[in-house]
Amino acid sequence: MTEYRDYNPRYPLLSRSKEPHNPEPTGYERAPVEEEYPAAYEPTQEYTPEEEPPKKKRTGLIVGIIVGIILLILIGVAIYYFFLRKKTTTTAGNGTTTSPTLGTLNQACSSTNPCAPIFTCDTTTNTCKGNLNGPCLVNTDCEQSPFTQVCTGTGGQGGQCRRPNGTSCGQGGDCFSGFCLSNTCAPCVSNANCLSGQNCVSNVCK
Repeated sequence: MTEYRDYNPRYPLLSRSKEPHNPEPTGYERAPVEEEYPAAYEPTQEYTPEEEPPKKKRTGLIVGIIVGIILLILIGVAIYYFFLRKKTTTTAGNGTTTSPTLGTLNQACSSTNPCAPIFTCDTTTNTCKGNLNGPCLVNTDCEQSPFTQVCTGTGGQGGQCRRPNGTSCGQGGDCFSGFCLSNTCAPCVSNANCLSGQNCVSNVCK
C-alpha cells in the first residue's frame, strides 16, 4: 500500500500521511496577520461656508424718511398759521365768512379788522395802540386820540399807557402821575398823594 506523506498544512485532516498530526508542523512560520482598520476620515476638501453678499446700506432710505418728516412738520406749521390768521366761522344761512385775527400793537386796524381787547384802534393812525393801562414801550405805542397817553416804561423796558395830567381819571392808577384829584389827573405834591409803598418823585408817584 502506498503511503502518502504529502502533508498539507491547510487541510491536515485530508492528508493521508500516517505521521502524527502536528497542528503546527516544524519548518513553517505563521505569517503575521495585519489587522485592518478603517482609515480615519480625512476630509478631502475643507468646508468653507458660502459668503453672504454684503448688506445694502439703507442710508438713502433713512435720509428720505427724515426729510419727509421735516416736510410734513413744515406743512403742518404753515397750515396752522394760515388758519390762525384767517379763521372761518359759520353764519346762519350764508355758509362761512372770514374773520381776521385780532390786531396787536401797531398793526393796521379798522371797523372790520378790530384790535385785541388790551388795544384800541387809534383813529389818527388806524393802527392798534395801547389803551388805558395797556402795554407799551414808548409813548407812541399808546392811544393818541382823543388825547395822547403817556407810557410809563423807561430805558426800553415795558410799561403801561397812562393818562396825562388834566385828563379824566377814575383812580390814581389811570394817571401817569399816579395821582387822581377830583376825577382829574394831577401831579403829586407829597407821598401822601401816592399809593402805599410809593414816593412822590418829581411830581410822579414811583
